[in-house]
Amino acid sequence: MGFGVSVKIMPGVRIRASSRGLRASVGPRIARVHVGGGRSSVSSGIGPFTVSSGGGGRRRTRSGARRQSVPSLAQLERQARVAARDEEIARLEAIERDLTSVHHDQFEPAAAPVAPPPEPVDERAIRRRCEQQEVRGLSFLARRERRAARERADVTAQREIERETAARATARAQAQRSLDVGWQALVSHDPGAVHAALEEAFEDNQSPATCIDVDHDGRRRFATVVIVFGDVEQVPEKEPATTPTGRPTIKKRTKTARNQLYVKAMGSAVLATVKEGFAVAPSVDEFRVVVVAHGQGRAEAVFTGSFERRATERLRWEQLDPEQTVMAAPGATMRRQGQALNVAPLDLAEDPDLLAIMSEVAPALGCPPPARPRAPRGGSAGRHRRPVD
Repeated sequence: MGFGVSVKIMPGVRIRASSRGLRASVGPRIARVHVGGGRSSVSSGIGPFTVSSGGGGRRRTRSGARRQSVPSLAQLERQARVAARDEEIARLEAIERDLTSVHHDQFEPAAAPVAPPPEPVDERAIRRRCEQQEVRGLSFLARRERRAARERADVTAQREIERETAARATARAQAQRSLDVGWQALVSHDPGAVHAALEEAFEDNQSPATCIDVDHDGRRRFATVVIVFGDVEQVPEKEPATTPTGRPTIKKRTKTARNQLYVKAMGSAVLATVKEGFAVAPSVDEFRVVVVAHGQGRAEAVFTGSFERRATERLRWEQLDPEQTVMAAPGATMRRQGQALNVAPLDLAEDPDLLAIMSEVAPALGCPPPARPRAPRGGSAGRHRRPVD
């Protein structure tokens, strides 16, 4: 229940205090203006007639306003499942992209090394040291002796500066000659230099690689490289997909699709290794590649092929299909078996060089060496099966 007290402070001006605050009335009774404590208004003395001026009035409470909806537990669980699915899709896409795009990496071509310039001689420090040595023990009042000492120090310092400058230039020249010798060995296909350059380049490769031979056959200079690649288990069993309504989802990869992605990933690793090898070894005309699948306690040769520099330089790295490119290389050999096109180990029966390589590589990987193939009776052993496209 409200209350109010009204006080007249001068003719035509009245102050009223109520539970709603202070309110002033100004003007004659016939047209009185009321301000404060609520809405401004005008009243007349002719009956209960009031006109509001707008603004300043009390605000309505918003008891009828709609409350913000709170998600239910089911909605939260559904959102969590969608977020987890999207995260898994992104992870699977990243794995597939990483497996099949290694050959997109860029490698700086080798160039004749240049020794860094010698460090400049600190002439100021040398002059200060020589002067300190010459004036040591002389009184500050012995101006003539100190002046002569400083002159001697200038001569001594200049000689030391020239000697040190010449020594550093000589050391730099010697370093450059050593670099020139190494570069000349690399471009002239010296086996030691080429092997060292390739081993240093392959040291941080995603798929381990090593150079096992550097030679020439009278026609071209080549290097043989073994690439150790994982087995098909490194390919995820699931893959991103879409539902019939176009929504993103995840489905299990078929064995055929898994094997196809595995071969693409292998091809990408081969091309990346060859690409880097040509960049760091300018004398190599051809890389002969052996891929060894390593996993589950086994090491098996699964691919061989040769890659020529001229053909490789013409490749469009961003557009090519890794599988098609490596299988188009001279001498490319890979065995695929069954309806799912599983990658099978190469037959070593008629390839003594490959057998010799695997006899060394397998034990180095902690796997048993390949069994020595028995000579066939009454005929020659079968040739490697050509790859299945």
